[in-house]
Amino acid sequence: YFGKGIDMVVEAAKMFPAFSFSILGVRDELNHLQLPENVKIIHPQPHDKIAEFFSMHEFYMQLSIAEGFPNAVCESMLCGCIPIGSDVFGIPDIIGDTGFILKKKDLTLLKKLVETAVASDKAMLLKKARQRIIDNFPAEKRERELLKVIS
Repeated sequence: YFGKGIDMVVEAAKMFPAFSFSILGVRDELNHLQLPENVKIIHPQPHDKIAEFFSMHEFYMQLSIAEGFPNAVCESMLCGCIPIGSDVFGIPDIIGDTGFILKKKDLTLLKKLVETAVASDKAMLLKKARQRIIDNFPAEKRERELLKVIS
């Protein structure tokens, strides 16, 4: 929960009550929390449903404090999400200049970053994000990187 940055996503939801937030891939781990009304929990989905889920969202947040090769960032970018990620491991390299990087775990910085993201040229960024993954992180390369992390 904390290592994946879900705590930061919940705090962002509290700061931006007019926005909707979805947290994908958790079961009952968050039941003990008082989640804001604008946070929807989505249980793990079959892989073939992930693209549909990502395509329904404008932004994708990966605010992990540690991460191997974050395939979900790549997948979300391919589906037209603008990435907002933490400054750890491969996340900044994947995002490049197509999204936003949270330099450190700090709620004030996150608030400013989300405000900047919402005010950005979103149409341009989502096109750039998708093309960046197509050009630099094809499926074969992502698979190799994931296998490196696992072994």
